[in-house]
Amino acid sequence: MKKFLSLFAAIGFLSILLFSGCESQQSNATSKAQTASVKTVKVNIDGMTCESCVGTVDEALTHTDGVMKKAVKLDEHCAEVEYDASKTDAKAIVAAIEKTGYKASLAE
Repeated sequence: MKKFLSLFAAIGFLSILLFSGCESQQSNATSKAQTASVKTVKVNIDGMTCESCVGTVDEALTHTDGVMKKAVKLDEHCAEVEYDASKTDAKAIVAAIEKTGYKASLAE
């Protein structure tokens, strides 16, 4: 009976090791897929003259689906935006900024 219990415990331990390795590999694959869909775009913005303008553009980007990070820069008249390409694209980001009343274009 003791041999049976020892064997049963060993099988349980091995199965935990095997399954935890699978989860790690799946997690890694998911992480790589998510990284692949992350893109960054720089958008030139004409018409921003103050911090209130920056706040308006920042708020618009905050409410744009797929935008993950953003940095609106008054001194450079631009926004650098990191986004999930499976949820949005650069044209939608430009459109979101233009909805606020500023002229926006993709930087080259």
